[in-house]
Amino acid sequence: MAVYWDKYIDVIATPQGDIRIDDRDELDEAYRQKYLTKVQYDDALKECDNIISEMFAEPKKTEDNCRDILCEAMKMIENNECSLKLNI
Repeated sequence: MAVYWDKYIDVIATPQGDIRIDDRDELDEAYRQKYLTKVQYDDALKECDNIISEMFAEPKKTEDNCRDILCEAMKMIENNECSLKLNI
């Protein structure tokens, strides 16, 4: 499963190819409570759309990215490292 967290809103892709946007209500509430400006709110929605269109539009590319992350994480576990930095 691939998960991309943004401020207040999450994009989740399952191995079955389903894409779910989680916590949209938190984003809306943050805007209503004035924790976010209109620009920040719109940017979060735009970033969510970009993540979906760029990361999940090509299932093979997404699978390859997830495999790369998994391999990198497994190496880190073997080396007892605690932070993960990837350039995807």
